[in-house]
Amino acid sequence: MPHAAPVTAEPEYYTAREVAAKLRISVRTVYELLSSRRLIATPVRSVLRVRREDLDAYMAQLPRAEDVCEIAEAAEKLRVHPRTVYELIADGELTASRIPGRRSRVIRIVDLDRYLASSRTAPAGRRSRP
Repeated sequence: MPHAAPVTAEPEYYTAREVAAKLRISVRTVYELLSSRRLIATPVRSVLRVRREDLDAYMAQLPRAEDVCEIAEAAEKLRVHPRTVYELIADGELTASRIPGRRSRVIRIVDLDRYLASSRTAPAGRRSRP
């Protein structure tokens, strides 16, 4: 009896639809990620496929839920109105990003903590926000 190759639970290549299901985003968003080169695809028989390693690398660089907070949570932590948080983002004092599968922006907690520390130690002449 010939030795059969082991069956892997995960496919080697994913279609755009499979990537969308795995990331819980739309297929259109997958194509946007591919066109912006944030996710890498390989042509297989003239169809774009995403290698498992490339998808794993993309997923590894995404912030985890416990590493980010929503705008409302950031406003509570800063003790300001959410609109003020949006202004801080617009002014470049805070960095927000969108995570595929989530509609709202999120702020990394380390960035929020860094902003809090810098605003507490701001020189007297600098405009400081709590």
